Amino acid sequence: MAVVLDTSFVYDLHVTRNADRHARAVGLFRDIAAGRHGACISNDYVYAECNAFATRMGPSRVAAIDAFFFGEPAVVRVARVDHRMFSEARRRMLAEAERGLTLTDWAIVVQSQRHKARVATFDGALGRAAAGVLP
Repeated sequence: MAVVLDTSFVYDLHVTRNADRHARAVGLFRDIAAGRHGACISNDYVYAECNAFATRMGPSRVAAIDAFFFGEPAVVRVARVDHRMFSEARRRMLAEAERGLTLTDWAIVVQSQRHKARVATFDGALGRAAAGVLP
């Protein structure tokens, strides 16, 4: 059992100004950090997207995102999108372009399938493409 964190989830946890979405993300992350959903994983593409959003919000948000992904104690295991994952994500992105998902979204789908994991996301389109989602 595992959960893969999507950009939308991390965004709502650290960057959003929407109080309701932030509260939902905080509550869910408490359960994730406590291990109630298994291992917590993500990937370097999600880190890069989160960092890009945080950069627009200022240095304190950039530091918060970096600490979230790489701080101690380590809660999130950040995997590198390898060539095989990239190739499969790219193939799916091109074959299912009508879904409007990004390469990062498809990398999350592939990663969740590899680990038989659910995806923590607030992105409805990604949620429909993934095998299982939280919340």
